[in-house]
Amino acid sequence: MQAVFQKVFSLENVQISVSQPDNMELNARVQAFRIARSLEMGYHFRRVAMATMRRIMEAGAAGVEVVISGKLTRERARFEKYHMGKVIKTGHAVDLYTDRAIAYARLPLGIIGVEIRIVEPEAAEPHIKVKPKEEAEAAIKELEEITSSAQVAGAVEEPVGGEAKGA
Repeated sequence: MQAVFQKVFSLENVQISVSQPDNMELNARVQAFRIARSLEMGYHFRRVAMATMRRIMEAGAAGVEVVISGKLTRERARFEKYHMGKVIKTGHAVDLYTDRAIAYARLPLGIIGVEIRIVEPEAAEPHIKVKPKEEAEAAIKELEEITSSAQVAGAVEEPVGGEAKGA
């Protein structure tokens, strides 16, 4: 492989190192290819999907979604979607916490697509944290002081984008 890189890309002294992922159960690419390989070996798609999801959730994931599409049981193509836990699909949190992969299985009926999304354990932590009572009271007093001093100075303005008047 080093010789190929040196010849094709004109690189010198190429060094390649291969390592396994930290937790293979939480790696979407590994799990997608496991499902595809199991389908190629003849296991039923629903049984494989459920076993994989259970294994991923036991490894500590916050959520998992498996979509298997193609000619699953007969000539008509369809898809089946399974999920466990909390699956994030929109927003910035998708980029931070979600691992997604697609794999394909070649069966006699045709090609079966496998898509898997694994939500990392960090996503289960709450994003809204409750402060202790003392900190909350101190923050409320500080806000009251700011608003009262602003009202005295006459610097309070109408909020932008308020309710529409008249209808």
